[in-house]
Amino acid sequence: MQSQGPVPGARAAVLSRRVLVVDDNADAAATLGVLSELGGHDTRIAHSALDALSIAKLFRPQVALIDIRLLGMNGYDLVALLRAQKELDGCRYIAVTGCSGAPALARSVAARFEAHFTKPVSAAALLAAIAGNLPSFILSESERH
Repeated sequence: MQSQGPVPGARAAVLSRRVLVVDDNADAAATLGVLSELGGHDTRIAHSALDALSIAKLFRPQVALIDIRLLGMNGYDLVALLRAQKELDGCRYIAVTGCSGAPALARSVAARFEAHFTKPVSAAALLAAIAGNLPSFILSESERH
């Protein structure tokens, strides 16, 4: 039987990425983790900056979704430590945080995050960012309009 092309309504194949979710709020981390997995990505969750550093060495994420207000070490400092690891060259760092407004955005730019999403972030926007369709820095859905 000959193929007639793609099945109507079928989704295009998704390039699976290794995604590290870092959030000290267990519910928020689990939600981001499930969303990433539903998007077809291999996902690990860390609940602290120290856990993230340990997991990243072995897992070598291609994308890291990082909360800014972590206990013990903030997300800005964590990104600096992750970027210093040669084996993580090419990883994209995305802030997913409750921190909003111009000062938070400026700090994310200075820390070299590739994008800054304010919670709650839409699933579509987050999955697009994981896939590499990064917006130039955005705040929240309401602040973009």
